[in-house]
Amino acid sequence: MTVPTIQPVTLPTIQPATDTTIQPIGKLAIVKQPDTRTLNGSGSDISFHHRAQPIQPRPTPAEIYVEKARAALVKGHLLYPEDDSALYWARRAKMLNPQNGTAIQIEQLILDQSVQAIQNDRKAKKYNAARTQLAILESLFPNRADLERLRYTILSEQRQEDQKNAHR
Repeated sequence: MTVPTIQPVTLPTIQPATDTTIQPIGKLAIVKQPDTRTLNGSGSDISFHHRAQPIQPRPTPAEIYVEKARAALVKGHLLYPEDDSALYWARRAKMLNPQNGTAIQIEQLILDQSVQAIQNDRKAKKYNAARTQLAILESLFPNRADLERLRYTILSEQRQEDQKNAHR
């Protein structure tokens, strides 16, 4: 029985690439990077080595809307501009996913901050400003008993203040 002999193979020298390339494969990417390691000390260069890296998933439209809502919050754009406010983007996210916790929290934060601003105007006896802001808020958050109670409180306090001023 003869044992076959294995002939040595000479690999050609290949110049290493100068850039890194990425090839997506499903949720992984094969990253080709220059590598100048030698194979078995033969002096032949290997041009690339492959390393799998996870590709970050693209954000969903709801996630994009939540990020836009956060950016609008940072800018102080709670309600305006109407088509680029924090409320607008939070509600867009909620349309796609009504259970989106972050969008729900942003919407609640907007409501709370807006009510606080109205309360501040009320306490400063700036009743017209408070009523104007409250009317806007009621149009954006209809059928809320808490906003209706606040409207009656403002009207009542304004009447009392007007009566005091009339008797002076």
